[in-house]
Amino acid sequence: MFIYFIYGSIIGSFFCLLVDRFYNSSLFFPTSHCTNCLHKLGVLDLIPIISQVVCLSRCRYCKSKIPYWYAVVELFTGLVFVLFYLKAINFTDFSIILLGMILSAFDIKENSYPLVVWLMFTLPLLLLNSINLLFIFLIILTILAFIFDIKIGSGDFLFLATLSLSLTELQILFLIQFSSFLGIVYFIIWKKKIIPFVPFMYSVYLLILSFTSLLQ
Repeated sequence: MFIYFIYGSIIGSFFCLLVDRFYNSSLFFPTSHCTNCLHKLGVLDLIPIISQVVCLSRCRYCKSKIPYWYAVVELFTGLVFVLFYLKAINFTDFSIILLGMILSAFDIKENSYPLVVWLMFTLPLLLLNSINLLFIFLIILTILAFIFDIKIGSGDFLFLATLSLSLTELQILFLIQFSSFLGIVYFIIWKKKIIPFVPFMYSVYLLILSFTSLLQ
């Protein structure tokens, strides 16, 4: 079980790199370095979670602050791997949890997410799950949202389409309604014109998944 947590936290570290570098530079070059002083990071600086805790979320060389969300993603990914090992979640939910985490980070940071990331997770799920009418309907809405300005991002519909491989139609409707409510609250408090909607859908998905698990 501990090995699964280690594997998960390492993959979580790669997810952080993916979010940080996808739009700006290569994923593999240059090697890991401090974004402030550009000092190349050593092995001791790259141990998931532990390195950041020991250094108090600061660079060992220039003492600039390291975002806390790095360690949070590494810890969360490690725990998701443990849940999968314990068979508390199936492969579909395991994949969607990881996908939702990545897309949420992209949506918060960039107000968008790369299609290739969605495809990498969703295509394998389509091989394991039968395509339902809701999935097809949401893909059609994705195309319409891409062509016309319907005030909802096409990426939101893509994520909903993936969620439809795990949730029932009733659960999807609840997810949309509750996510919209959270989005309205977010708008009222922070007055942002652009709302990162994927994190709200993802949070409600985790809530539904947890509640469903408790009932089983």
